[in-house]
Amino acid sequence: MGKLLAQISEWLLKNSVQKTLSGAGLGIVSYLVILVSVRAAFDKMINSAYSGPSQLLNLMGIYGIDYVLSAFVSVAVFLMTLNSGKLAIRKK
Repeated sequence: MGKLLAQISEWLLKNSVQKTLSGAGLGIVSYLVILVSVRAAFDKMINSAYSGPSQLLNLMGIYGIDYVLSAFVSVAVFLMTLNSGKLAIRKK
């Protein structure tokens, strides 16, 4: 009985540890790739926005266009987060 219990626990630990480590590695790598790409996109967008004429930037602030752009970026990041949960590595 003890031998059977040891074999079952060994099998469960082996499979769970492998799946946990591969899932954690995949999560960390995808998080870092997304973080770097989002930061690069934000930096490019901010640099291109500051290169415009100051009167245009003032009008954009008065009309609230900065809030609209912020909302679009927030929704895009939210949708990317939702869709990334659907990705998984599966055996067939």
